[in-house]
Amino acid sequence: AGMLLGRTLGVVVGNHSEELERLRNRPRVYLAEASHAAGILEGIRYYNFLGKITIPNDRIE
Repeated sequence: AGMLLGRTLGVVVGNHSEELERLRNRPRVYLAEASHAAGILEGIRYYNFLGKITIPNDRIE
């Protein structure tokens, strides 16, 4: 979980372990509904990694 707390964009897949639930309201961490690889693909679409990257609610805590 620690590697998702910096300025990187992160994706947590839908079948994540309970300990990652605390990341739900973190900026730059997207919690996908889909599980496994489908969750990663959902995150790629969410951040628009294949186009101009979008960073919603970009702020640092």
